[in-house]
Amino acid sequence: MLGIRMLAHHDDLRLAAAWWVLGGLPSWELPPIADALLDRGVYSRATAELASTRYPSMSEAGPLFERLLQENEIGLPSIDDAVWTLLRHHISQIALRAVPCRAGLQRVVDVYYLADLFGRARHYVGASHGIEHLLGAFYGYDELEGTTEVSYQGNYGPATVLVWEDTVVLLAHEWLAAHAP
Repeated sequence: MLGIRMLAHHDDLRLAAAWWVLGGLPSWELPPIADALLDRGVYSRATAELASTRYPSMSEAGPLFERLLQENEIGLPSIDDAVWTLLRHHISQIALRAVPCRAGLQRVVDVYYLADLFGRARHYVGASHGIEHLLGAFYGYDELEGTTEVSYQGNYGPATVLVWEDTVVLLAHEWLAAHAP
């Protein structure tokens, strides 16, 4: 889910911990996280053990990953803190255009389902964390791609998607203005 090959900084471990808490970090992604730490000169026993794990099972790699976090003074966040951490990160990435909009929205949807946010909805989908418009934008791509008819803002097919992405970036900025610390 993370696709981490190189950890840029300490915050990446916090993101990994948040995905871990939500159950969105598979066992095969844990050794590359440890490898990246070793490449940066961050050494510990758990990091070395995890990096050398081949074909990691969750029962083997999970405890090593938690020790690695502990050794790097990263605590496991609560589920709610993990959700906010991941939403802020991925929506920021969309706002900065650091990732393709649809890929960034996919991460938001992943958080939504992993954290069972749909179970918290009282009035409408995504309302618990203010992501209702972003969820709608994600599913809106299905309606836009491949269309040959006049659609959103009078455009056709691929041009429509480009206009849609500008809208997604605007939605990301609006969400950050309302929900970023």
